[in-house]
Amino acid sequence: MVIKDVGFTMTNEHLFFEHVARTINKLTKAYSLALKEIVEKTDQISAAVEYDFLLKRLNRAIDTFKVEMKACLKDYIQMKNLNILRGEYASQHIKNQLDALHLERDALIGYIPEDHLKSGLGHNYYFHINLDKLTPQILMDYFEINYTMLLEKDLTES
Repeated sequence: MVIKDVGFTMTNEHLFFEHVARTINKLTKAYSLALKEIVEKTDQISAAVEYDFLLKRLNRAIDTFKVEMKACLKDYIQMKNLNILRGEYASQHIKNQLDALHLERDALIGYIPEDHLKSGLGHNYYFHINLDKLTPQILMDYFEINYTMLLEKDLTES
């Protein structure tokens, strides 16, 4: 399927990567909001209460990001099966979004003590700490590895 709008053509592949980029952007905004809240309100209320509240919101944003990536995996599999996915478009487009996410995460780390991060993020702490390792290639590998595992599963079941 191709969508045409005033001389611009966008393929399903582009739409897929736009969706991935928007999902990354939503997580970036959650980090940005948490950072803004910490910077503006640190002196106004108890830091521990503020950290707890902000980290719960950030935790939900990380969980939502993971769910969205899983949904994107289903789209990736469908496009891969239809042989309409090449992936050349992904690298630079997603890299820009990930760079912004990494900057926000790095800035936030400087404001929240490690022990608050560990307790507030819980099961997402490891994801948060290793977020700087998330690259376009890692995302594409995630999609491709899961696609390959699905193919292998289908072969062993038949």
